[in-house]
Amino acid sequence: MSAAPAQDSTVMSLSVGRFIGDVFVPGFKTWSAARQTAFARSIDFVVRKCAHAAEYAVLGVLVSGWLRRTGMTHGKNTAAACICFCFLYACTDELHQLFVPGRACRFIDVLIDTGGALCGMGFYLLVSLIWRKIRGNRCIRA
Repeated sequence: MSAAPAQDSTVMSLSVGRFIGDVFVPGFKTWSAARQTAFARSIDFVVRKCAHAAEYAVLGVLVSGWLRRTGMTHGKNTAAACICFCFLYACTDELHQLFVPGRACRFIDVLIDTGGALCGMGFYLLVSLIWRKIRGNRCIRA
């Protein structure tokens, strides 16, 4: 998505805003097209930032799993390595946008991306911990 020109990115995020309105706002379908677009524009900032966080949450899950599966890191080092990797990737992603028409490089987006990765990593570690406890209890009973 970082390579999409600003106009394409706007069209996509406004379509998400309209979808949100359609699903969560009573009577949204009966509104005029102009009012629907105005609603989508009013939540556009939040939609875009949530998309940043969600994309990087997935990255956080994947990088955490990759680091643990390959045995490259253990314990707290896994968390540090994951966050460093995701932070650096977010930095390069934002720098890349300097070369895309109408897009900008924003450090706040790097922070939002890294926060999303942190949430994804935390989710992965929590699920891993729960899974190990369940497996451990099964082994004891067997």
